[in-house]
Amino acid sequence: MLRRLRFADYCVQTALELELGFAKGGAPQELTHRLEFLLDQLVLVRRRFRVLLWLARMRNRMRRMVLADARRLRYLKLLE
Repeated sequence: MLRRLRFADYCVQTALELELGFAKGGAPQELTHRLEFLLDQLVLVRRRFRVLLWLARMRNRMRRMVLADARRLRYLKLLE
């Protein structure tokens, strides 16, 4: 969590520095490189989030299947 907050703070700081740089007549090369890095990181975070969502869906699907099997077994046990 702290790592995410630091990353968000870094993003905001870079955005403010870029805004100041453009207001003064152009952004320094270092800031444009930093912005490219941040955009790459955001793409990676988005991919990771998609994978986590997929894993959560699969886990829920497996849980539902196990619960359905347990219900079937309970029902079959009642029929005996």
